[in-house]
Amino acid sequence: MRAGSYAVGALSALAKLGYLSKVDVISAASGGAYAAGWYISQRATSDADDAELFLDCKDKPNCGVYQHHLADHGKLVNRRRVAFALLTDTLMFPVNLLVNGVFGWHENTTGHRRFYERALVSEFFTTPGTHRHIRYSFPDLGAASLSKHLPLLVVNTTVSIDDDSHHYAADLRNSIYELSPVRYGSDAFGYSSDQYQMDLPRAISVSGAAADLSVLASGNVQKTLFSALNLDLGYFIDNPMRFMRQSTDASGCVKYTAVDNAHFNARKWTFRAVPFPVYPFIPYWSKDKQGLRSYLSDGGHSENLAAFSLVRRLVRNIVIVDASGDANFLFDDYKQLQKAILQHLNANFEVPAIEAALKAETVDERRRIISAMPVMTGTVRYFPYPNEPNNERTLNIVYLKLSYDLAGEKTKYKDFPNIVAYRTKHAGVFPFQGLFDQAYSPDQYRAYRDLAYVSIVNDGQLIRSMAALP
Repeated sequence: MRAGSYAVGALSALAKLGYLSKVDVISAASGGAYAAGWYISQRATSDADDAELFLDCKDKPNCGVYQHHLADHGKLVNRRRVAFALLTDTLMFPVNLLVNGVFGWHENTTGHRRFYERALVSEFFTTPGTHRHIRYSFPDLGAASLSKHLPLLVVNTTVSIDDDSHHYAADLRNSIYELSPVRYGSDAFGYSSDQYQMDLPRAISVSGAAADLSVLASGNVQKTLFSALNLDLGYFIDNPMRFMRQSTDASGCVKYTAVDNAHFNARKWTFRAVPFPVYPFIPYWSKDKQGLRSYLSDGGHSENLAAFSLVRRLVRNIVIVDASGDANFLFDDYKQLQKAILQHLNANFEVPAIEAALKAETVDERRRIISAMPVMTGTVRYFPYPNEPNNERTLNIVYLKLSYDLAGEKTKYKDFPNIVAYRTKHAGVFPFQGLFDQAYSPDQYRAYRDLAYVSIVNDGQLIRSMAALP
C-alpha cells in the first residue's frame, strides 16, 4: 500500500502538469502496479477524465468519489479477512500436502492468496459507489485502451526458475515475466499473445505478492517448508510454451502460435499420476522452460522499479517512481537496474544526484541530499539507432525517490498540512512504513499520495525540460 498510494500521487502530479495524457506505456510492479491497474481500469470503464479521477474533496463525500473510495478502502488486511484466511489455510493444508506434496501438481491451494486478491479488487478494481468489480481480460483491456487512447500497461511479475547448470535464473531478463495486452512471457520462457490464464486484477495481485515466504526464504529447505505450510502468495499457471509451436517467419523473427492443447492436457494429467518420490526426477515437474507449470510472484523479486521493460523498448523519456522502503538511502533497486542494463543491454544508466549521494558517509547525509531534491534526472546511453544524431539514442530519465524533507517542511509542504500532521504523529516510521503494513487509514493514504504529488509538482520544471526533448 505504501508504493501504491505514492504511485497514485505521482500519476496525479503528472496529470496536473499535463503529461499523463501523453504517456505511451506504463510499466509497473508490486505496489506501483496497484496504482497503474487502478488508473487504466477506471479510465477504461468510465467516462471520468484524469481531473475527476484525482479530485479529492476531503470533507465532501459526494465530491471526488474515486479518491474517497481509495482512501476509505485502504485496509487490505483486517481481522475478519485474517480470520477467514487462516481458517481457509487450515482447511486447505491437507489438500496442499496431497496434491502438491504427494503428487507435485503445482496447484494454487493457498487460502489467504484469494482473500488478498479480493481485498485488492475491493480497493482498486471496484466502481466507486457500487459493488461492481472491474475485471478486464488482457485482450479486452487492449481494445478499451485503444478506443480511449490510454497507455499500454505492462504488468511485471517474477517467474521462478529452478537452478541448474545453465543458471538461467541468474539473468534478470529471464526472471522478469511481463503481462500486457500485447503479449506475456519472459526471455527464458518465450512470449505468447494467446490463451491468457489470468485477468488484470489477478495479474496485479501476483505482481504485488511481495510477502511470499516460499520465495523470500533462503535455501531450498526453507522454501520447501514454507511451501508445505501453504504460505505461497504467488500463482501457478500452465507454462504456455508447452502448448505453443515455435516458428520463424520470412524476416527471421521467431513466432509462437497456439496449437491444440489436448495433447498438452493429456500429458499433464499423465505425469500428475506419478507420486513422490518419482515425480521430482521428471523434467516436466521442474519450474523452468521444460516444466508444465510456471510460478509467478511479485515483480519486485526481480526488478522492483519496473523500468527494465521500458529501457529495453528504447522508450525515449522515462519517469521512474522509487517508493521502496529504503530508509537508509542505499538505492539497491537503482544499483540492480544499473547492473542489469549494463549486463544485458550494454548501456550505461546513471543518475548523477544518486551517485553523489551514495558517496556520502552517513545515512543522515544521504537522507538530507535526497530529501532536498527527490526528483532527479539521468540518462541511459547509448543505443545504436539509425537516423538519430551519431546514429545513437539516449534515453532521458526522471527519477523520483520516496523521501520526506524535514528541513524544508514548513515551505515545501505548506499547502498540504495533512502530510506534516501525519509525519508528526508517526515520526519514527513515515515515510517508510513496512511491507506488512497493509491496513492504511484515509490519512495515511493521503499522506503518501500527497507526498509524491508535492515532490513532482514542486520540481515540475524537470518534467517539462524532459518533455521538450525530441
